Amino acid sequence: MDKQRSYGQRVLLTGVLAVPPLLVAVMVFETTNTGLEGAADGFNVGRWFEGLFAALLLYLISLGVLLYWLRENKRLIYGLAETIFAVLFMVYNILDVAFDERLFQQAAPFVKTMSIFGAFAKVAAAFYVFVRGMDNIREGLKPHPQLARAWQFMSLKVVECEQKKNLYPWQNAKAKLPHQPSIADGPSN
Repeated sequence: MDKQRSYGQRVLLTGVLAVPPLLVAVMVFETTNTGLEGAADGFNVGRWFEGLFAALLLYLISLGVLLYWLRENKRLIYGLAETIFAVLFMVYNILDVAFDERLFQQAAPFVKTMSIFGAFAKVAAAFYVFVRGMDNIREGLKPHPQLARAWQFMSLKVVECEQKKNLYPWQNAKAKLPHQPSIADGPSN
């Protein structure tokens, strides 16, 4: 069976890839005087921001759908991207609070406390994204049993190992040994 993207999928993918350059082109065109004659004279900032907001919202929704497609079809790549994003977000928030000179020199104690709690809340959210990314990596490795087994150490679960082969019958608890006659069996004929 030949797998092809539907028309809607192709439009969505094209839109996600084409909208950012178009947004930049529109912004450059509208903010410079080198556009069409009279375009800068009738420039309306409010309408421009409304159009930009609508285009950006449409772009973000289509980007979300594309990310969902990536999660469903390339889970390992999505999980790796998710964990990398989470780590970068954690580092950014910690460094933002640590090196904010205005916060520690001029801010009131309440503002300092709220800023630190806000940063910790963002780091906690990043931890959640990190754990979700690790789970997506685990799910993405399921088609690859050897890599999935190697990844199991991250969950701190007991790793299933291959049983060693028993060399002798008595090493196997379920092995049946040959019947040894005893006095209770009576005389054998």
